[in-house]
Amino acid sequence: MENNDDNKANISNTHSDEGSNPGEEVGLYVMSVAAQLVGTHPQTLREYERRGLISPKRSGGGNRRYANNDIERLLRIKTLREEGMSLTAITQLLEYEKALYNLQLENDELKSTLEHTQVRLDDVENRLAQVEDTIDNASTEIVKVGIREIVLSKQNEEKN
Repeated sequence: MENNDDNKANISNTHSDEGSNPGEEVGLYVMSVAAQLVGTHPQTLREYERRGLISPKRSGGGNRRYANNDIERLLRIKTLREEGMSLTAITQLLEYEKALYNLQLENDELKSTLEHTQVRLDDVENRLAQVEDTIDNASTEIVKVGIREIVLSKQNEEKN
């Protein structure tokens, strides 16, 4: 069994893996260190992976590498287990939370799009008001010729 100093030597502080996606956390901890950090047995981590609760990265040699977000997730799972939840219930809860998070992201995106559209609509309304003022001041009228064709024509001013 490895001692604490050997475990620390297994921690990689590299922040870039070849082939990893930008923003993706790098697997820093080997299984034994991850299990020790969480306070569980490595076999428990294997079981969680088998059930799809966690998905650690793999090293070039195929060894599991756990990132900080994996450790946080494992600590959450451990807390839920200690509260008496089954692994099946935890799996469902985490799936619901992920779906809720994705819906919140989509909602934020839609709100942003709506705000942008509102700004554009306000701009169009302001420009329309300017055109209407110009028409009123120039004694012209708008004549619709076709579906999308609009013509400004000069009004005949008759004085009586």
